[in-house]
Amino acid sequence: MKYRRVTLKLSGEAFSANDGGLIDANIVRNLASQIAELATLNVSMSIVPGGGNVFRGRDLTLEAQTIGISPLSADQIGMLATVMNALVLRDALASMDVQSELFTPHAINGVTLGFSRHRALTALAEGRVVVCAGGTGNPLFTTDTAAALRAIELESEVVLKATHVDGVYEDDPKTNANARLFDTLSFEEVIQRDLKVMDLAAFALCRENQMPVVVYNLNSPNALTKIVKGANVGTLVSSSDTSKPS
Repeated sequence: MKYRRVTLKLSGEAFSANDGGLIDANIVRNLASQIAELATLNVSMSIVPGGGNVFRGRDLTLEAQTIGISPLSADQIGMLATVMNALVLRDALASMDVQSELFTPHAINGVTLGFSRHRALTALAEGRVVVCAGGTGNPLFTTDTAAALRAIELESEVVLKATHVDGVYEDDPKTNANARLFDTLSFEEVIQRDLKVMDLAAFALCRENQMPVVVYNLNSPNALTKIVKGANVGTLVSSSDTSKPS
């Protein structure tokens, strides 16, 4: 087994189909089953969900200028959207007999626990999945940054960033069909090539703490299991000096 403790970063879109619906039951069921498979392999997992399928803070920016809502408040609304996705995922996991603990930066009475590194580490040691919603608890920081932060705090070996593409490309594969997909990249190579792996704050945290990142396609069958077992899935970004296109 290559990885025994991982942090999974899920975009809000990981909970929905492309038709614009908020939650797609089949997608969530498949996602939960992949997480359940890792639980049977005794892989410790923390999960940081996004909320873009429900609401993004930047979506309200223009309206905020006319109706008085601060862009900072819009960010906070977006973080509440991540809690909605976390509740969906928690119950989906429970239906598969996978126990989890749901944390947010500040406790929501009757809904979530306030994040405590000690308590989250204890939950992981006892075999529960730890779901960290609500971002970092501060506006202006994305859930990418929250994932990097929680991975470091919870002593994960890698951040797994689930996307709708197969990894990191040299160019946008949606507009350039000939764009190369990288198997591996160094943090330095990502900077030199100006590749969009995650936001700059998250990337800086991972780089400074030597936290590798695997960017992979969440729709790839059994991708999570393959990654933790060491298969070459997606793109590995690490402190190594080498990079290799596929």
